[in-house]
Amino acid sequence: MTSAPVTPTSTSTTTNASAKLNGLALAGFIVALVGLVLFFTTWIGGLIALVGAILSIVGKVQVRRRGERGNGLAIAGTIIGISGVVLAIIYTSVIVAAVLPQLQQAH
Repeated sequence: MTSAPVTPTSTSTTTNASAKLNGLALAGFIVALVGLVLFFTTWIGGLIALVGAILSIVGKVQVRRRGERGNGLAIAGTIIGISGVVLAIIYTSVIVAAVLPQLQQAH
């Protein structure tokens, strides 16, 4: 008695390997990462991270609408970008809090 060969069935959760990678998702991730690395430059790093987060959010919307790849990059870019902005705000606040009393004593 022989059995019929079993063939794998496709599921709807598989990703389309031929779908192109969304450029904004990738760019947002890279820009957000650069902003996170430069958060200690106060507002410049925070601004770069904010631009990366915005690019990542727009890329995520495009990924969803167009069926492209890059959803994970867009999510990571958003999280990294927001983290860079928060760190830049905290760092700037600490610097201002440390320098401001010195400036007030000088006058």
